[in-house]
Amino acid sequence: MSAISLISRSAAPGSGRADAFGAFDYAGDSLHDRPIGGAPALSVRARSEALANDPALREAYATARRVRRAIRPVMTVEVTATCNLFCEGCCYFHDDFEAKPEPEDVGEWRAFFQSQWDDGKRYAIFHGAEPALKQDRLMAAGELFERGIIYTNGTLRLHDSIPFVRNVSIWGDEDSTEKVRGGNTYRKALRNFENDPRARFSIIVSAQNYRQLPDIVADLVAAGVSATISYFSPSYSYLDKLSAEAPNDNRFYRFSRSDDHMMMSQEDFEQADAIIAELTSKHPKTLLQGLDYNKWLTAPGSRYALDEDGFAAECAVRHRSAHELYGTDLKPIEAKCALADTDCAHCRIVPASTTSVLHNARLYAGSMEDFLFWIETAFQAGRFFLRDDDAEVWRGAPPPPAAWREHFGVGADAG
Repeated sequence: MSAISLISRSAAPGSGRADAFGAFDYAGDSLHDRPIGGAPALSVRARSEALANDPALREAYATARRVRRAIRPVMTVEVTATCNLFCEGCCYFHDDFEAKPEPEDVGEWRAFFQSQWDDGKRYAIFHGAEPALKQDRLMAAGELFERGIIYTNGTLRLHDSIPFVRNVSIWGDEDSTEKVRGGNTYRKALRNFENDPRARFSIIVSAQNYRQLPDIVADLVAAGVSATISYFSPSYSYLDKLSAEAPNDNRFYRFSRSDDHMMMSQEDFEQADAIIAELTSKHPKTLLQGLDYNKWLTAPGSRYALDEDGFAAECAVRHRSAHELYGTDLKPIEAKCALADTDCAHCRIVPASTTSVLHNARLYAGSMEDFLFWIETAFQAGRFFLRDDDAEVWRGAPPPPAAWREHFGVGADAG
């Protein structure tokens, strides 16, 4: 089992660096070492020259920009505070969690969704504990919103009338799932969403399961579904208990201890990156993971420049005007982000990292390497958040993130 690897909450990203956002200039760092927000916006000359010289790259860039527009502005709402699993280190249920009242009348939810639509929101994110337990609320949202995503554990089939992407999380293979989720839901999730083009399985990679990835991907290929990779991103509560060697309970901290836990070491990340690169090459239509994006996501240190509170300063899922967060009581969430107990220094969650790159394009225009990384990450976000039949965005077959250059015919001289 990997050693516990913790990044200080007060430390800025990068080894040996001080603790204030903006105190360091990361502009000289390599792309994979650089956290989001760690370098100032640079000249767009490299991007402009590249676009002028390659029509295929211009087409790819135009598609990436349509992806960015399609998932903004955003409404995120907790659909319910009820769940049917006990995932180890859950970021929703934590020590200070208090359930808020949920309107039972679907008419209240319908009125809420109407108000969000009237306010200009065009992309909807549904999470909480387990949204599939309250499908009448999701169907009400589907009466207005065409684009959206539901974060679900896969234990319940979603009604066909619900138009949104189904993001189905799996935390291991058939033999390990019960240990980490409190129930063996692996095969059930595959059966519930088999051959569903709206499904995006999200493999939550951890120290418990990264060696299982070849078998998991083989099962996804057989089920006719696609998947992306996220990495276990611990909550403050989980880190505190692990560091204090706290006793286990019968809920969300059932087995973790210093020699058996979810945290990945840097060696684990490097091995996982190599495994994923090989699997992506073999199954590009199933494993929708950009190679540069994954290498960046598994690099050492925080993936975000942190502010004085230890929060990700440039994270796109923070509560801001273009991304508003609401609890189960349909009131604004007073928290740093939708999963407020997640430690920003250790966050490697796909929805946060991809959109944070996507909506900070100004930080990735100063070099060719940066620009190509931005486009890859845009397609990573698009294949995660958008359906493959979204004709307005894709205008044809959507590109595999790891092979987008081949998809568009971008010339070798663009790299």
